[in-house]
Amino acid sequence: MKYLMKWNRLVATILDVIAITIENMPVRVDTSKLHTSQPNVEFSYTSRSHIATPEGISTEKYCLDCLSKHLGTAKILMREALQRAEKGEDVKAILEKVRGAYEELMGAEDDSQALTDERIREFNTKIRDLRHWFFNSGVLVEADKNKIVEGLSKISQLNDEVYAELEKRKHLLKEFIGKVKERIEKLESELNAQSGSTPKAR
Repeated sequence: MKYLMKWNRLVATILDVIAITIENMPVRVDTSKLHTSQPNVEFSYTSRSHIATPEGISTEKYCLDCLSKHLGTAKILMREALQRAEKGEDVKAILEKVRGAYEELMGAEDDSQALTDERIREFNTKIRDLRHWFFNSGVLVEADKNKIVEGLSKISQLNDEVYAELEKRKHLLKEFIGKVKERIEKLESELNAQSGSTPKAR
């Protein structure tokens, strides 16, 4: 009996830690109100063979967070490129933003490689296809307003999909924690009823 009660308290503590972790997950930022400055963009790329994640965070969760950040930054950069194109600014200044967005896509593709998670692999394929579109469409070398608009739209759509997946997994995890807590409370109640004791308040 004492062993079961100790086990229940341990599980409850673990669930509380998980719940706190979920509550502190990064929230989505309204990128329409953000601005970035990325002078002297280096148009280069270095491949990484593995993903290093902070201790205590799953690779899949960390990967989705990274994808969201990369795509969010790419979206901001493309919006700024469009603003510069609409103002008729120098072509070099416009392409600096577009190429910065392309760099973010390469980073997102790299961070989502070699994972077993099927959904993340789907995102990796979509990001690669989008990167190929950037490379083949000429948007990296021509300050074409229509192509910039199209690129911005493609990035925004993919960014929304990644965010939706993050929210879905967060919701499912919260539901799971709630059900496990209910089961533990029911078990404690049954054990207390059998022993004729009164459950202690937590």
